[in-house]
Amino acid sequence: HAFIHCGWSGVPLAARDYLSQYANVQASILLADMAIDAGAKVIIGIGSQAEYGLTREPVSEISPVHPRTHYGLAKFATGQAFLRLAWQSDRRGIWLRLFGLYGPNETAPSMLPWLARQFAQGRAPDLTACTQLWDYLHVRDAARAIADLCEGDAEGLFNLASGAAPPLRETVLLLRDLMAPQIEPHFGAVPF
Repeated sequence: HAFIHCGWSGVPLAARDYLSQYANVQASILLADMAIDAGAKVIIGIGSQAEYGLTREPVSEISPVHPRTHYGLAKFATGQAFLRLAWQSDRRGIWLRLFGLYGPNETAPSMLPWLARQFAQGRAPDLTACTQLWDYLHVRDAARAIADLCEGDAEGLFNLASGAAPPLRETVLLLRDLMAPQIEPHFGAVPF
C-alpha cells in the first residue's frame, strides 16, 4: 500500500508567489496522515526544483535550499513534514524534487510545448540566450521511477531528473532540428 501525493493548488507561474501556497502544506500533511491511518506503508510526495531556488551550480540532494517563491517554500515545508510524519509513523517516506518534466498533453506556459507550437507554425521564437542548464525528464520515465520507489526500500529525499542538464540552447536546437530545421530561433531577443 502506497500513497503518492501529486496534488497542488497554485502551480501556474502567476500563482507561485501567493500566500495561498501555504494551504497546500496543511492539506498535504492531513492527506498523508489519513493515508497512513488507512494502511499506507510508504508515502511519496512530489516536490519541485523550486525548493533549491535559482542557482548557477548543479544541485544534488545535499545542496542547500534557497526557495525564492512561496511555492518553493511551501513545497520545502511539505517535504520536511512528509518525511517527519513517515518517520514518526514507522513508514517509508519519500520526497521527490521534480525537474523539468515534459510529455503528452502538456500545455503552455511550459517551454517545450510552447516551442513545439512555434516551430509547428513556422515561427522563429524569441528566446533568452538559453545558456541556463536545464534538466528535462519525460513523464513516463518519472512515472516509472515513482512506481519503482513504491516497491523498493528507499526512503528520504531524492531529486527526480534525467541527470543531464545541457544548456537550454541545445535542447531548443534539438527540438528545432526534429520539427523545423529551416527556422533560426532568435537567441538573446528576450532578457533573462
